[in-house]
Amino acid sequence: MGQALRYQKDPFGFFVWMRENYGDISRDASSGFPLIQIYSPEAIEQVLVRNAKNYHKDRILKSWDLVFGEGLLVTEGDHWKRDRRVIQPAFSRARLAEYEGLMQRHAERVSGSVKWGSGQSLNVLEEMTELTLRIALDSLFGEEANAEVAKQDMRDVSKALKDLADWFEFSSGAFMALTLLLPRFPFPGKIRYERAVTRLDSILNRIIERKRQEFQKSGAASKDLLGALISASDLEAGQATVFTDRQVRDHALTFFLAGHETTSLALTYILRLLALHPDVQNQLRAALQECVSSKGATGETANAQRLSQLEQCELLDQVIDEAMRLFPPAAVTAREAVGDDLISGYRVPAGTTVVIPTWAIHRDPRYFGQDVEVFRPGRWTPEFRKALPRAVYLPFGFGPRMCIGFAFAIQEMKLILAELLLKHEFSVTSGEQTLRLQSSVTMRPRDPVLLHARAL
Repeated sequence: MGQALRYQKDPFGFFVWMRENYGDISRDASSGFPLIQIYSPEAIEQVLVRNAKNYHKDRILKSWDLVFGEGLLVTEGDHWKRDRRVIQPAFSRARLAEYEGLMQRHAERVSGSVKWGSGQSLNVLEEMTELTLRIALDSLFGEEANAEVAKQDMRDVSKALKDLADWFEFSSGAFMALTLLLPRFPFPGKIRYERAVTRLDSILNRIIERKRQEFQKSGAASKDLLGALISASDLEAGQATVFTDRQVRDHALTFFLAGHETTSLALTYILRLLALHPDVQNQLRAALQECVSSKGATGETANAQRLSQLEQCELLDQVIDEAMRLFPPAAVTAREAVGDDLISGYRVPAGTTVVIPTWAIHRDPRYFGQDVEVFRPGRWTPEFRKALPRAVYLPFGFGPRMCIGFAFAIQEMKLILAELLLKHEFSVTSGEQTLRLQSSVTMRPRDPVLLHARAL
């Protein structure tokens, strides 16, 4: 009970406390299920790489079948391998290059809006969510989809995301055992969660149906992810059609949620940290001005040139890496042992949930220094990166199931940050408070993140 209360009060601080008091592997009895936590790079590699076949997605995530179904996030074994092989081309380097222009256009649309230059207080998470949702719609479902998703739909999506987050927090916290033992009980939060999925499905199904009709009529698939899913063929297995209607929906919804949620959160945390550290913000702006040329090519060529220039900005990489160390949107990873295993000399019985608390691992002074709570991008020197052990920096996971869209997310963050910082100065509001965090599928702020944006 003591552990459960400590976790309920501060879930992320709880993991740091467990590591500091019980070491690199410990048993946690607060959930009511067999559960261990691991913190060492050797143990993490054992679970995510060396014996990855023995560890499937955990029972909590799988209980979310209403959302993810047979999406890439939760499938296992040969099923997962086939789906990943078929979907991978949608995230190839060539395809990412095609997304640069639309990412830049959406960033310019936001940075050029009146409210962004007025100096008024902005809810940054709300703004970044709308921006990344629009980019996800364009890149994953096609620009026509963006045009038909009205403002009311966007509000429905935002409300649905909040309801999903609230239910995950409830069902994975102190009440986890109760929700798993009573899967059909009508908890109020679960009712809101089910309605949220229905709202998301209604929007997504309209887009999928239109896309399918276009494919059947023309026989040519669009270049976006949804087009690839509908027309998917697995040449290696000799299959002309891979995905059923339900699987198309499951993959599409998984990527729709994952394709914007982690990026919008990362951008929110980065902008807040830069507002709290104006010296770093000014240094980064100067570095961006030096890297990005305002002359020369225009249009799509300029967009490609912009990203190429940003790749040369070392401080931009350092700021992103340091912010995602302190505030990893996916703050906890979990797996369930299919068979018995031995981790760091301890027997792990089949059915045990193995928790990898990224938040606490990123705050381990053995790897990141004694100032682990300090936002210091300068720590990310080439020498530091080289000396850092494998499997201790995990913002996008690790091993064969590392996030398939991590390159998409990094590209998106770089283009958006450059556009916003070159045109605006960010500062905290006078009522700045400690950031309260919610432990959900992702790590979300409980309260609005308010910043002032002043046009330069």
